[in-house]
Amino acid sequence: MRQWITLSLVLTVLACPVAFAQDYSFSVPKLLLEVTPNADASVTLAYTVAFHCNQGADAIDVVDMGLPHKDYDISNMSASVNDNPLQHIKTSTFIDCGVEVHLDPYAIQPGQTGIFKFACTMPDLVYQDTTRADYASLRITPTWWGSEYVTGTTKLGIVVYLPESIKLDEILYQDVEFSKKLNLQGKNAVAWFMEAVRADGPHMVGVSFPKREMERVVRMTKLGLLWKWWTENPAARVVWAIFFFILFGIFFFRQTNGTGISVFVFLLGGGIVAFAISPTLEALALPVLIPIWILAERARKARGRSYLPAIASVEAGGIKRGLTVPEAAVIMELPLGKVLALVIFGMLKKGLVHQTADDPLAVEVDEDYLGSLSRSDRQENSRANGTVIHAYEQPFLEKLTGNSHTPLAELDFSEEMKQLIEKTAERMSGFNLKQTREYYKSIVAGAWVEAKAMGELDARTTFLDDNLLWLMLDDDYDDYFVTWHHHGYYYRPIWAHTGGAGLGEVARAPAVGGQTGLRDVAASFAGWSENVTLAPIELRWTCSKESVRAQAVAAVEVALARAVLVPVPAPAAGDERSAWSSDPISPGLALIGPGAAAI
Repeated sequence: MRQWITLSLVLTVLACPVAFAQDYSFSVPKLLLEVTPNADASVTLAYTVAFHCNQGADAIDVVDMGLPHKDYDISNMSASVNDNPLQHIKTSTFIDCGVEVHLDPYAIQPGQTGIFKFACTMPDLVYQDTTRADYASLRITPTWWGSEYVTGTTKLGIVVYLPESIKLDEILYQDVEFSKKLNLQGKNAVAWFMEAVRADGPHMVGVSFPKREMERVVRMTKLGLLWKWWTENPAARVVWAIFFFILFGIFFFRQTNGTGISVFVFLLGGGIVAFAISPTLEALALPVLIPIWILAERARKARGRSYLPAIASVEAGGIKRGLTVPEAAVIMELPLGKVLALVIFGMLKKGLVHQTADDPLAVEVDEDYLGSLSRSDRQENSRANGTVIHAYEQPFLEKLTGNSHTPLAELDFSEEMKQLIEKTAERMSGFNLKQTREYYKSIVAGAWVEAKAMGELDARTTFLDDNLLWLMLDDDYDDYFVTWHHHGYYYRPIWAHTGGAGLGEVARAPAVGGQTGLRDVAASFAGWSENVTLAPIELRWTCSKESVRAQAVAAVEVALARAVLVPVPAPAAGDERSAWSSDPISPGLALIGPGAAAI
């Protein structure tokens, strides 16, 4: 049976997967990696590794060498064990990117230590430094093995040789400081020495140096570096895929109103396979989904607003005046949820109903307008009370009677809304729909111009009391109230549930619990008042599930807006953080150089 050791050689890229025999066990007392960058951006690698085969384990007869990429040439590779040349080097059958070196007849037996050497030249491993235009960059980590196979600790040395013309004080480290800067046999070198480390994980080091001796370097932009990281980090891609499929699930079920689970499962499975095959497809998936989502939401919104039945609009018919605020909202095709809110707020303002709860919003019908009364009786009572009940409000009063403790979000107003829309369409017959819409838009715009121009707070409050519903037709009405609130003016609708002095006032302190403002009451409709949709036959109220989805989508949009890609910090220009060049050569350097066969 063959046993396998894999040296996962990593230079700027992650190592290939490794397979070991079940009964393999060894230690690595010493490991030396010597690296020489070449002028053509290639790198010569020389490994000297002491392997000790543990007692009771199988002999080491084959070593798999992981390589940085698949563009390698076996003809420039050499290997030996205990100075005995090894001839049998071929593409590995156990790892995707590497070669296997056969040790027979020099296999390292149980209880023995052998010195294994491997050398090769790999192209395109010296990159353009992304922090300094006149520098090149090289990052490297020695091999490591699985913790289940490696015992003991390792004395690790990494040496990078550079041309003598490159001065020691010009060489910069990346992340991990040099242990030494020195001159060896006419070449300047930097070295890292690590005592008693575990050889079951990476020990990444990096060096930046002037590229004046380089004929070429591999050009690498920050975007290219990010892409390289992306393609070589499967864990990051898995996290990204999970995030994407969560967003896709929200998008899918929002568009299908919670249906199509089997289709979603099929798409999910296909997406997982596609992402596993193509990093490019995975990276592009979210940028493609975002504009599709935006377009779909616009189309969904447009569909939601196309609820008016056919109107016999006459080009010369003129403007239909005298519409109430909810009727104007209908012909402007505002979201049906907003139309409903205007109906409820209008009845609150006139005292037809009274607020019983703030959040979620609930109301009760005044005893003079209960649904048990006839419509004519309710009209008579309204005239006696100095107000008026519009025909479209009668069905709402009847629906609300007996539901004083039921949140409005839980009531089905489909039929009542349908009647409002149909009656409004009948009133528009013979008039010019386009001109009428523009007319009411101008009323709203003019009302806001007047409201914002008022400096006298009492006058502004009186104006808001009289025109609040018209002001609410503006898409940005809530932003205007927020701005006023930030400047000290806090408006409370006259129909607000809780009492207090003054309908509008200058806030001398932050608003406290018990004071219900317009935004508080309007917020009772948030998450569900925008979710009325019109089916071909009837209006359907889809508040509960749609509310959850709307809030989830909003949370995702905030997360996306705040997402920031934080790059790994690079050393500041000229910051070498080392002064080893004048130090005496330590005894540890005896491990380095041409005579370092026995480490």
